[in-house]
Amino acid sequence: MCPVMQLESVEKVYRMGEVFLAALRGISISFEEGEMTAIIGPSGSGKSTAMHILGCLDRPTSGQYLLEGKNVAKLGDDELSDIRNRKIGFIFQAFNLIPHLTVVENTELPLFYMGVRRKDRHRMSMEAIEMVGLKERWQHSPAELSGGERQRCAIARAIVHEPRVILADEPTGNLDTKTGKDILAILNRLHDQGRTLLVVTHDNELANKLDRRVTLRDGQIEDDSRKVPV
Repeated sequence: MCPVMQLESVEKVYRMGEVFLAALRGISISFEEGEMTAIIGPSGSGKSTAMHILGCLDRPTSGQYLLEGKNVAKLGDDELSDIRNRKIGFIFQAFNLIPHLTVVENTELPLFYMGVRRKDRHRMSMEAIEMVGLKERWQHSPAELSGGERQRCAIARAIVHEPRVILADEPTGNLDTKTGKDILAILNRLHDQGRTLLVVTHDNELANKLDRRVTLRDGQIEDDSRKVPV
C-alpha cells in the first residue's frame, strides 16, 4: 500500500528580487496512514514551507508530491483547492476563525464550500463540536471564547469533513501549559481514530510525545526517528 503522502526530491526556491532563496533542498520523505509526526526545526529550517506543500497551499519548484499516490505538484489552483477542501484539515496557531460567525458557523465552513446541504452541515458540525468538548458553547462567537476554546473550535473545523490528513501548525503555541495538554489529548484521540496527523512545532517537549519526529535544518532532513515501542 502506498504512503498517504510522499515527497520525492522536492525543492522549493523563492525569488526575492535578484536573490534566490532555497527553502527546501531536495527532500524525500513519506508518511504512512495513521502516523502522528512532529516536524521540528529552527526558524528558516523549511518546516513551514514543507507544511504548505504537503497541505497543497503551495507547489514545489521541482520534484514530486504524491498524495494518495497521485502527483499533485503540478495541479492548477482550482484542483489544489478542491483537494484541500476534501482531503486535508488545517489547525492554525492563530486559530483563523471568522470573528462574526458562531462556533457552529465557523465549523460548518468546509462543508459549505463542499456543497453539503444545510441540515447535514449542522448535524456534522455539532458532532465535531461535541467531540472537541465545545457542545455548551456552540452558539458563541470567537470573542466570547478562551484561547483553548478557540483552538478547540479550530480543531472541530479541521475535522468536520473527515479529512484523511490533519496538518497542525504550532497547535499549542498560543496556549498555557494545561490548555496545551488538553489540546494534545484531543489530537491523540484523533490519532487513535486512525487519522494521519502532522504537527509543525518548535516545541521539543511536544515533539517528544509524538510517535515520529522529523527534524529539518537548512531545507534538508537532519533526522527522522520513531519511538521504540515499550
